[in-house]
Amino acid sequence: MIETYTGIMFDFLNPTQESIRIEDIAHALSNLCRFTGHGLFYSVAQHSLACSAMAVAPRAAYAALMHDAHEAYTGDISTPLKALLPYYRKIANHIQKAINEKYNVPGGGAVKAEVKYIDRMMLVTEKKEILGNSNMEHWPSYDGYPPNCMCYSYAAIDTEAMFLDLFRSLHEKVGTQG
Repeated sequence: MIETYTGIMFDFLNPTQESIRIEDIAHALSNLCRFTGHGLFYSVAQHSLACSAMAVAPRAAYAALMHDAHEAYTGDISTPLKALLPYYRKIANHIQKAINEKYNVPGGGAVKAEVKYIDRMMLVTEKKEILGNSNMEHWPSYDGYPPNCMCYSYAAIDTEAMFLDLFRSLHEKVGTQG
């Protein structure tokens, strides 16, 4: 278990609707640095905001904003390390499912495919912008995923506010629909 920003005890193996709070998600993601801190400070929340901005429809924008919400509880673990931790993926997916259910985040089908494409395109963009001169030969092939925008670093408190504002707007449009 961990204690969250709002003082809730969160159980990784039993995430309850009561233990999931958007305020905790926005706060934690705004303070988590992408690429395990090996670049300019660029938070997971900033990544999620950028992904959401690239989505075509509100349903995909909402799903893109929330696609890494589980990392508010698990942390942002690098992909190579995740591959060595098979149980991590099960826990992360379980938490993400609970978040998606609580906030009625759309998934599957075309929305899932769009978010996956945007996420990979953002990875290529962030790799170029945040890590700078790193060597791409050690990265999986991301042909067909061109860099798409510029990455800007914001203060965590500002990113948290932007994340919450966008969440509330998209949740009202999409998340309240049955």
